[in-house]
Amino acid sequence: MAVANGLLRAGWTVTVFERATGLPGTGTGLGIWPSALRALDRLGVGPAARQRGRAQPDGAMRRPDGSLIATLDVARIRRRHGEGVLLLSRPALLGLLAEALPPGTVRFGTAVADPAALADAYDVVIGADGIGSVTRAVMFGDRYPLRYSGMTAWRGTVQWDVPAGGETWG
Repeated sequence: MAVANGLLRAGWTVTVFERATGLPGTGTGLGIWPSALRALDRLGVGPAARQRGRAQPDGAMRRPDGSLIATLDVARIRRRHGEGVLLLSRPALLGLLAEALPPGTVRFGTAVADPAALADAYDVVIGADGIGSVTRAVMFGDRYPLRYSGMTAWRGTVQWDVPAGGETWG
């Protein structure tokens, strides 16, 4: 969705084939760091993201035994980058990006079994189909297998006290 928005802003005609039948209703929370917020600004959805999200408080990541893995000093991030980290749910982020696209750009419920078949109708085919990418396999075969890039994604659980009235976010 982000690439589609960027390409549209650059003057391209874009079609997104999405195998899901619609936007997700539930999903993980994301920490959107300052550089990602600037990218969302360039796509025109940064202000809406800031409105829908919540500021990340200081925190820590711990192992199940309670030992410390890392801390998050948001004040330091804010001093260094001019703003902190925004918490936004994945469904909210995808919704913002989808809302910024013209109607009909995203074709939900349309899986692409053979990306090479799109080459005649489209100048560029971008496969954003995940870790088990059919696009990579079809377009490049064994030449470019999945490989570790040196990046790590942290996943975990958060204790969240929901106020009386059941406030939700994102």
